[in-house]
Amino acid sequence: MTTPIACSFPIPEPPMGTIDPNTIEIDYQVGGVPPVKAFHQVVDLAACEADAFYIENATVILCPDACAQVQADPAAKLDVRYGCDVGFDPAG
Repeated sequence: MTTPIACSFPIPEPPMGTIDPNTIEIDYQVGGVPPVKAFHQVVDLAACEADAFYIENATVILCPDACAQVQADPAAKLDVRYGCDVGFDPAG
């Protein structure tokens, strides 16, 4: 039996410096193989979409539909990317 991927996890520690939470994106490898499907950031649970996540109290939380997709995939892989301006504006 496999354990599904967690739908929430702390923002990872960078090897150097700090991570600007507004630059975080998540790459989801469907079945564990490329190409990746990018999950984008939204401001909170109320703004959730099928391919999105939000950050609350330094925790990355997959939106319910994204969580269901990932947990239904026994070979799913998630990679957190950060550091580039991805156009996310927490002010809306």
